[in-house]
Amino acid sequence: MGRPVLRPLRRVLSGAALAAALSGLTLPLAPAVHAADPPAARGVVEAQRPGAKAAPAAKQHPVSAERGGAHRLAKTTVRKAAAADPAYGDDQLLTSQTGWWSLNGVTAAEIQTFMDSKGARPTDIVAEASGSGGTPTFTVTMVANSGAYATSSWAWYYGETMDGVLQRLQQWNARPVSVNRYWTTNGWRFVVAMVDNSGSQTRGWWWWAGDAAFIQSKVASTGARIQRVRNWQSDTGTQYDVLMTAGNVGWWYWLGGSATQINDLANQNAARLIDVDRNADGSFNAVMVADPGGRTPGWWYGFSHAELTDKALRTGGRLLNAQRYDDAGTYRFLGVINRNINSANLPGEVIRNTLSQTVAARGSGGVAEFRDSSKGTFTATAGNSPGTNARFRTASISKTFVSTELLKQVAAGRVSLDATVSQYLPGAVNGGDKVTIRMLLHHTSGLYNFTRDQGDFASTMTKAWTPQELLAIVNAHDPDFTPGAKYSYSNTNFLLAAMVIEKVTNLPYGEAIKRDIIDPLGLSGTSVPTTTTMPTPTLRGFWTNPSSGSLIETTGQHPTRWFGAGQLVSTTADENTFFRSLLQGKVLPAAQLTELKSGLVHTGNGSMYAGKGIFRSTLSCGVNVWWHDGRIPGYRSFSAHTENGNRSMTWAYSERDYSYNPLDDELFNTVFCYV
Repeated sequence: MGRPVLRPLRRVLSGAALAAALSGLTLPLAPAVHAADPPAARGVVEAQRPGAKAAPAAKQHPVSAERGGAHRLAKTTVRKAAAADPAYGDDQLLTSQTGWWSLNGVTAAEIQTFMDSKGARPTDIVAEASGSGGTPTFTVTMVANSGAYATSSWAWYYGETMDGVLQRLQQWNARPVSVNRYWTTNGWRFVVAMVDNSGSQTRGWWWWAGDAAFIQSKVASTGARIQRVRNWQSDTGTQYDVLMTAGNVGWWYWLGGSATQINDLANQNAARLIDVDRNADGSFNAVMVADPGGRTPGWWYGFSHAELTDKALRTGGRLLNAQRYDDAGTYRFLGVINRNINSANLPGEVIRNTLSQTVAARGSGGVAEFRDSSKGTFTATAGNSPGTNARFRTASISKTFVSTELLKQVAAGRVSLDATVSQYLPGAVNGGDKVTIRMLLHHTSGLYNFTRDQGDFASTMTKAWTPQELLAIVNAHDPDFTPGAKYSYSNTNFLLAAMVIEKVTNLPYGEAIKRDIIDPLGLSGTSVPTTTTMPTPTLRGFWTNPSSGSLIETTGQHPTRWFGAGQLVSTTADENTFFRSLLQGKVLPAAQLTELKSGLVHTGNGSMYAGKGIFRSTLSCGVNVWWHDGRIPGYRSFSAHTENGNRSMTWAYSERDYSYNPLDDELFNTVFCYV
């Protein structure tokens, strides 16, 4: 009995004859396509397996006759033609920009909830597991059902028999875009995604099930091309479920080939892959189409699902399909990554993709800006962000502003970095006579971090704090270590740095920053608020209260809670302007800019070193990036820049919890190493 419809078609479609035929022949045969050497001038379509060479070619089986017939497998099925018709309407052929997502290890209910929240529809769905009375889990790839990818109606089902799938398709006058079978105690069951096949969306299609020879015979007799192939094992060997469609120009396929053979075929014909499937013996089945417009990112295998997604983000592409396989007891994934936009907009697509994936996984809204002196400026928003000029709480990125202002006071002769805190703020903090201003800016003071003892955030979120109340928390605790002994990040350091600014300028530190930094640089979206009111337009913050597990809005938290250490509100454009101007010597005199980046202290974390209110990290490609990040309940932000300030990237998003987000590191490496 089929499972219920999980996404009803939006309207009842008129019934029509189902243009499909199925058969179940056997006999595993030789690869259906043979490739010549690729020309040297073309690009490379990659199949990459980390830490290992490409899988060896599959064994060549003897050519065998189809059961009951005289057909024999031909050596080649390379169709020489100009190009596949992009007007055909396959998701695999479209290259317009779209939102996309991929999930793995999820139940049908989880998939449906996600699709409902994103306005998405499935383009590929593969069953991962099923047992006696058990619920299967799936890997699913989706696109936003809008723009060039919109279809008037669509549905997906699981737990169907083959006859049940055909009945569903005929009932709705639909065509399948993905079919995958999985074994249960009740025999083969199918998961299928389908779309409307009426009106302007009508396409001829076929679904065949059989061995390699049988599939090739159907390609030859119908004049159609393969769109998607999925292998399965019968008691007589490897079989295939193949979806086919009309339009056989400029396409190639290979059943049972090695990674090298498939790459050679793609390179030989300037083709791009639209589907790859893995067999139990480690060989692959691939379908590709001619691509005179340029190569796509390619196909990948041997990665985790997250790593596969990261590859798509890095290349500015989208994941067309993904499937899990068992590699010596470890689950790994393979997938095809397609172009998602014109390559000229690669930076924009990278940040849009990554921000969209981050918000889907971590929060409710986000905003980003990439700025490069030669490539230009690219922006992105996601979720409930009100626009590219959304104001967000920068959290600890505030520290770079505070450090810069304090160094301005050093340049003016009002502050000495080697003076102690007590010289400016007598009696303010225990041990202040042993802590220098330099130690504050380098996080080597050893002073207790006041944010560790401010009580439950949810119940005190709107409480206003004075610097003296925050220092009372510090003085109630012993120092963590002897001043200057080592690095340890503490918000207390910048609480005191801001108080020193106020002491020597006779201004609230926020007003001093406005006078000396914000106004001269024209940072119209940046401020140091002292009330719970956020400037508009506002990126709202949401955070999961660990005490209750409920999601609460944190937009209206009181910023004085983070006095000096995380009080600023800004925009991505303002952050990029500030850091670029700072690193290019437009904010501080040369001596103080050198001071900002000198005397680096290793943080104990990889290549990360602390300057004075700024960090330096060396990325995998050897590029040094100067940056700071911020995190308070409901908000996560990063601002990163090259040494000369010619490339800048700032992004922020609403963050539900403090768990690690690998996409942040991926975006770091992508925008500074690969774009």
